[in-house]
Amino acid sequence: MERLTQIRLRRERLIAHAALQREELTRDVAALSPAVRVVDRGIVAVAWVRAHPGALLIAAGVMLVLRPRRTIRWSLRLYSIWRGYRTVTARLGLRS
Repeated sequence: MERLTQIRLRRERLIAHAALQREELTRDVAALSPAVRVVDRGIVAVAWVRAHPGALLIAAGVMLVLRPRRTIRWSLRLYSIWRGYRTVTARLGLRS
């Protein structure tokens, strides 16, 4: 009988410990919620741009007409970032 009582007590302690771990995990995940929302918005934005590439070209054309120097400057920056990304991924073997 005593062995069965020990098993029950251990089970109760494990259940209580698991409940504490679940509460802690809930708090940790809640703290990450704002960051996850930003990432989700970014994913949605990229999907929209991929689905509507013409809109991106129109926006770039309008910017080029309204602010040519700024548009060219940002285009060069983005191109440099893209080239750096391609170089890093090629050296790390992340793309074929």
